[in-house]
Amino acid sequence: MSRGFCLACIFSLKVFILHGVQQQMYALFCQYWVAQKKNLNLCYNNIVYHNLKNILEKNILFSLILCYNNPILTTKPMKTIKIFTDGACSGNPGPGGWGAVMIFGAHRKELSDGASHTTNNRMELTGAIVALESLKEPCQVILTSDSKYLIDAVTKGWLYGWQQKGWKRGKNQPVLNVDLWERLLPQLTRHDVQFVWVKGHNGHAENERCDVLAVAQATLHK
Repeated sequence: MSRGFCLACIFSLKVFILHGVQQQMYALFCQYWVAQKKNLNLCYNNIVYHNLKNILEKNILFSLILCYNNPILTTKPMKTIKIFTDGACSGNPGPGGWGAVMIFGAHRKELSDGASHTTNNRMELTGAIVALESLKEPCQVILTSDSKYLIDAVTKGWLYGWQQKGWKRGKNQPVLNVDLWERLLPQLTRHDVQFVWVKGHNGHAENERCDVLAVAQATLHK
């Protein structure tokens, strides 16, 4: 990592801020911070980082350095994996389960588990997280779910806003399921994830299969 590259990053950062995209860049930093916080030496060993006075500049330089070293940005083509997930809960809270179907080419894998005292939203999140965590290398992922809770939080940027505010939302109310959101964030960094929403119980074959897996686990955990 050259001094010139780092200086170019800072110049680009200042241009971005002037053009009003500070929030998006900061959200990008937050994703990498959660996943790679232990790698601070990447910045600390660079004199340019020490010379920065503005905390936002430091944060986003850190993000850019991590992007530069991230496997997602290498030339090796990534596998494209299709993941379908669903959650179920008998009572809310109550015994619940989640199911996931993972497809790569002609290969197919099903995952499922549950908990004796949980909520539907926790099961929806857990199914997506465990499926992503099970991938052994960075992948392009098309993740299909009927959970607006999961998909809207990511695609509408709410998740990164909650994180920036110390896991608060609305009128300073605490965000629920922080432990799961913190598990999800590194996976969104590691993989290139595209989220797709489908209406539940509407004849989508894989969504219906995930529901069967989730309900079976909820029954087992009663």
